[in-house]
Amino acid sequence: MDIVFSLEKVVYNHNQYAILLCSTDDQIPVELRRSSDYPRKHQYLFSIKFNDVLDMVAEMQKRFQYKATGTIVDGKQYGYQFEATAIERFVSATQYDVIEYLRQYKGIGRGIAADIYRAFGEDTVAVVENTPEKLKSVKRVTDKMIAQIKEQVEKQHSESDALIFLSAFSLSPKKVQMIIATYQEQTRSVIEENPFILCSIEGIGFADANSIALDLNCGINSIERIQQAILYAHEKLCNQHGHVCVGKEPLIQATTYILHKGCSCSVQPQDVEKQVDKFIEKKILVRQYT
Repeated sequence: MDIVFSLEKVVYNHNQYAILLCSTDDQIPVELRRSSDYPRKHQYLFSIKFNDVLDMVAEMQKRFQYKATGTIVDGKQYGYQFEATAIERFVSATQYDVIEYLRQYKGIGRGIAADIYRAFGEDTVAVVENTPEKLKSVKRVTDKMIAQIKEQVEKQHSESDALIFLSAFSLSPKKVQMIIATYQEQTRSVIEENPFILCSIEGIGFADANSIALDLNCGINSIERIQQAILYAHEKLCNQHGHVCVGKEPLIQATTYILHKGCSCSVQPQDVEKQVDKFIEKKILVRQYT
């Protein structure tokens, strides 16, 4: 079944589960309604669970329309939920909705948007997203506007591809947005080349990068993984014992254990020691004598 709705507010969003406050002319199944006690007619809270689909909740914009496709399932512990197999931006063919859609693009005001709609009618959205050069036939649309539209459409597509790629991993919506903001359209290629580059983003650590690397079966014997594991193990040991330093041998042992946990990598303690010595040489780790 499909539900078309306008987002009013994301009440809760965590771990592929969300509760949305939405307005809709569709009849929300009674099982999904958390409450209808809101001042506006046809305004409801309903729960939605995502199943192997792009987590669009973090990207949703208020007042825009979306279409969720899926089925109602009994969540047992949390009650009935709408399990979405697809969720996408929805633009109806009405003039008002298309004009509002067009106004998201730089340089397109209500007047020019109306001109575009008069020229292309129900095909407007397809023209803008697939063949924007056709907009040149509209009197007030300039080459600069078309170039900006192309740039925005390409950015939206690349960000959508990145979101789909990252949705396969156990990352919070906030971390997904941090990664895309850093690497943009290069997100997938950068991560597939070296997942541990993510450790350079504040708030994303070895555990996140390592989980992705294991899922991709990528870089499990790499120097980058060993180095980040050393720093991770060092921090864990210090926090565990309330110290600001650790012994070299315990650090090598802890790092080796972390590297082998959950995978069959070929890294040996001597490989870890080599990288620890490099860190000491570069003063990333400082040797203290007693």
